[in-house]
Amino acid sequence: MSGQSTPRRRKALILTEWLKRVTSNLTAVREEADDQGNLYDVGSFRSEFGDWDVSVALTPRDSDGARIAFRAIAKYRPDVMIVLVSGTAIQEHVVTPGDVVIASSLYSEDFSKQSIGAGPLGQLAMRLRDGSAGFHAGGIATVEILTNAWLTNAYNRRDILSYASKSILGAVRVKAARSLDTVVLCCIEPTHFDPDWDPDKSPNRAVNFLTSLLGRFRSSKAETNATRELPQQRYLTRLEIENVRAVAHLVWEIPSTSTGQGWHLLVGQNGAGKTT
Repeated sequence: MSGQSTPRRRKALILTEWLKRVTSNLTAVREEADDQGNLYDVGSFRSEFGDWDVSVALTPRDSDGARIAFRAIAKYRPDVMIVLVSGTAIQEHVVTPGDVVIASSLYSEDFSKQSIGAGPLGQLAMRLRDGSAGFHAGGIATVEILTNAWLTNAYNRRDILSYASKSILGAVRVKAARSLDTVVLCCIEPTHFDPDWDPDKSPNRAVNFLTSLLGRFRSSKAETNATRELPQQRYLTRLEIENVRAVAHLVWEIPSTSTGQGWHLLVGQNGAGKTT
C-alpha cells in the first residue's frame, strides 16, 4: 500500500448539437435517463491529470437549453460545463466560417452583458487559444428574431464576434449554472449557401479543442502549484499609502504564500479614500 489517496474523479457536463462527435472521444459510453425521461450519454475521459466522468446532453438549436441544463446539473452535479453551439459571424472581417469563438462574454438580445469564462477551465481555454489558428475570444450574442437593425447594433459593439441561438445559450443563464466553471464554444457557419462548405470543419475543430481542455486541465491543487511558479512581480503584492484623505497610514500586503492574483476588496466609509 502506497498510502496515497486516489484523486477524485472530476465531473464535466457537455451540452452540444454534435453528441456523437463528443461521445466518440469517451470510453464506456452508456445511456441514462433522469426522472423526467430526458436522455444523456455518459462515459469516461482519461487524462494524465485525473480522469473525468462526462455526461453529454443533446441540445439542438431549437431546444430549450435552459431546461436541459437545469435537469442535467441537478442529476450529475458537474464541476465544469462546456457548451458547443453553432453560430454566425458578426465581425466577418475577423471571424470566418469554420472558425470557433470562445466566449468571454454573452450578450442578450437587448445587449445586456454577462461575463463568462473566468474560472480555471475558462482561463485554460484562453491560454490554449493563443497561437491556435481559427480560434477567437470575444462576445457571443443571443437573438431570437434577427433584424437588420439588431445586426447593425451588434456590429457596432466590436466585442461581439458572433451570434447564436437564444434557446441554447439560455443554458448558461439558469441559476444552477452560474456557479459552474463554464466554457462556451461557438462554431461559425457560413451566412449564405456555399457549395464548397465543409459542415464538419468547425464542429470537429471545437470537439478537438474540447478534448484538449479536458486532457490538460489539472486538479485544483496542481493548478494552484503551477500558478505559483509564475513571477510574483506580475501582481500587486504590497501597497503603502500615507496622508490620503482620512487615511493617515496604511500598509496592505498579500501573504507570501499567496499567488497575488485575483480580486481584492477594500471596504471603508464614504470619503475614507478607498478609490485613491
